[in-house]
Amino acid sequence: MDIPPDLLQEIFIRLPCKDVVVSKCVCRSWYNLLSHPHFTANYTINSPFTAVFSDHLNPKSFSLLQLGQNGGLIPTPINPKLPGYPAEKLDSNNSDLQFIGTRNGLLFLLLRIRSRNRTIEKIYFFDPIFDECVEIVENKVAGAEFGYEYTIGYVPEIETYKILRFVYDDNQQVLRAKILSVGVDHDWRILEDPFTLLFPLSNGISFKGFHHWVSTNPNLDWICTFGLLDEKCSGIPKPRELKQLSHEKMNLRVLNNDRFSLIDVSVWGEITIWTMEEYGVADSWSKNVISCFSINGFPWELRRSDYHIITAFPNEDILLSQKGGTTFFYISSERKQSTKVEIPDKSSSMTNATAFVPRFYRIKEDSTSGVLH
Repeated sequence: MDIPPDLLQEIFIRLPCKDVVVSKCVCRSWYNLLSHPHFTANYTINSPFTAVFSDHLNPKSFSLLQLGQNGGLIPTPINPKLPGYPAEKLDSNNSDLQFIGTRNGLLFLLLRIRSRNRTIEKIYFFDPIFDECVEIVENKVAGAEFGYEYTIGYVPEIETYKILRFVYDDNQQVLRAKILSVGVDHDWRILEDPFTLLFPLSNGISFKGFHHWVSTNPNLDWICTFGLLDEKCSGIPKPRELKQLSHEKMNLRVLNNDRFSLIDVSVWGEITIWTMEEYGVADSWSKNVISCFSINGFPWELRRSDYHIITAFPNEDILLSQKGGTTFFYISSERKQSTKVEIPDKSSSMTNATAFVPRFYRIKEDSTSGVLH
């Protein structure tokens, strides 16, 4: 008896990522169903699992973790195979591999190869579900730089990724910035628009073709944006009730892959989630305050600066990670309960943990401009 496609989807979205990938091998109809971008979108919205990408310090390694709402954890070690660069070279003092972002089910990795007079930087698109890695662009840096930062965004209007690279001085002022459209530009282009107010970019997110940041300038009344299509700086209004933005105590997130949110931990004992119901409209911000005092088992041993909010869910649950530790905390707003989840390898502390949206079609099946070129 044939199972209706709608029922099959309901079954598959309840499976962990690894089981979905195995299911693609059963028959052609299942392969076609699970390879379609619509299934990836449904899985993102309805799956009971939360995928988290983390990198670790000792040894330098990566993991893909799937957490269930019951506190269960499914870990998968990740060992990217970089085209043309043997894995044993990564263990040398002259090179290192860094995670610089994620978008559309891909991880963006930066390989830095240092020599006496210059540094070569290579950026890769990596799909951890199918263990596929593609080199996208190379950048050569002559001499020393005090600081640099990469960020990557997606422009839905033209289905293209764009990569931004910033160099800044010891006062955190942007010295220069350049941009490259993947698969379109043959070389980096210099950006003329001033970026001083946008730095640092570490709390930024990409959404609807814009990059968003909370500035270090406390006097700004808006969230800074950079339009990836027109390559201009602008801003969107902060919540009217919010007196002041804080780069250190507020994080921007995209909930459920479609809702722009600001998560505020500036008040001790509270986590406030501001959600913009209609993107760009000042009066559409909604507010939800979660009192940590009402959460049974909340990790009070952590100071506010010691945990990182990975993501918040449409049902108002929150996932925290311990900075530099080996622990996640799943906060259920409905059950008023905190569940502690330890990663298996306690000898390796997390340096970064990021919510990850998996996809179930290969890089070679991606029609996005530049991914295959």
